[in-house]
Amino acid sequence: ARSAQIGGGILELTLSIVFAFFFYRDGPRLAAFVLSLLERLIGDRAQYYLDLVAGTVQRVVNGVIGTAAAQALLALIGFLIAGIPGALVLGILTFLFSLIPMG
Repeated sequence: ARSAQIGGGILELTLSIVFAFFFYRDGPRLAAFVLSLLERLIGDRAQYYLDLVAGTVQRVVNGVIGTAAAQALLALIGFLIAGIPGALVLGILTFLFSLIPMG
């Protein structure tokens, strides 16, 4: 059971990297295709909905980064108060690990 979870996690990570590569490489062409498909399906509202989705995704990403920064700042303050050596490094690691979804 545990090995299946690890294998599934590795597969998800690999697929995420592959998909990210193709989205970055072919992003403008893919966006144009999606827009033309939406225009055929819903007409004039296509650009509005595409902008709505893009704005929503951008705000979610900003929220995740902002939350990670707040967690890292609070952790850094706690590390400094506790007198833990390498508090700045631990604060940076807290920020990076806060970006990883664990749900």
